[in-house]
Amino acid sequence: MKKDDKEKLVSLGCLLLGILAYPLTCIWYLGFTCAIGSIVLGFYYGKLETKTDRRVIAGLMLSVLYLVMVLLFAIFIGLYWGKLGINPWKAK
Repeated sequence: MKKDDKEKLVSLGCLLLGILAYPLTCIWYLGFTCAIGSIVLGFYYGKLETKTDRRVIAGLMLSVLYLVMVLLFAIFIGLYWGKLGINPWKAK
C-alpha cells in the first residue's frame, strides 16, 4: 500500500470513528471505544504526515467533545444520585 493511500485511510477512519461515537452513545462502551480509536488514529496520522488534514482535525474535535460529554454526564448523574441519597455500590 502506498503512503498516500495509507494517509487517506487513516484520516478517513479518524473522522468516521469520531462521527460513529455519537450514535453509539446508547451503548456507552462502544461509543467510548470509537472515540478513543479516533484519537489514536489522529495521533498516528500526526506521526505519518507533517501537514494537517481537515478530516483528522474534525475527527479529533468530535472525539474529544464526545469524551467531555460522557464525563460531564457521569458527573451529573453522580451528583444527582448523591442528592437523592442513592449509593449503587453500597450493599443492602
